[in-house]
Amino acid sequence: MSIDERRNDFVTAINSLSGFEDYAEDFIDYWTEPNKSNTKMRFELEKTWSLKSRLSRWKKNHITNFGKNNSAAEDSWLEDLRKLG
Repeated sequence: MSIDERRNDFVTAINSLSGFEDYAEDFIDYWTEPNKSNTKMRFELEKTWSLKSRLSRWKKNHITNFGKNNSAAEDSWLEDLRKLG
């Protein structure tokens, strides 16, 4: 499978999840960055990978690091995490 096909699969997986629309584009751009030889993406180079864990951490960091740290945002983040299962 080509790197473009694998990237499309990754994007499809992210876009199928609800509650992460505001964070998906940056998350996808970061984790699908190719290596120098353009054979693997950043997420493929990780020793371990859990989409649920990475996305929830990404969203939590975004909420706390960009001034959105309020109880409504935190409640929304927890609800979205529960939806992931």
